[in-house]
Amino acid sequence: MLIVISNVRKKVISVVKGVILLALLSATGVGLATLYQAYAPALSTWIEEESAKVGPMDAEPLEKSWFDQKMDQYVIKLQDLYYQEQE
Repeated sequence: MLIVISNVRKKVISVVKGVILLALLSATGVGLATLYQAYAPALSTWIEEESAKVGPMDAEPLEKSWFDQKMDQYVIKLQDLYYQEQE
């Protein structure tokens, strides 16, 4: 039994092009993975350093001064007064 395929040359060329394209894509993927592995330690170190920095809005001080305590009490009293007036 013999199967006759028309345009054999075109089909073989298209298959070869597909194989070459897949080989190039896989080589590109391997190259990108290698670059990522080379720069990953630097990126992770930078992220750790940035997350360790504490900005003015990130955290409150553990010990509040007398002024801070009085200001907090004042704000709470104002909030209570505001909510009482709304009811």
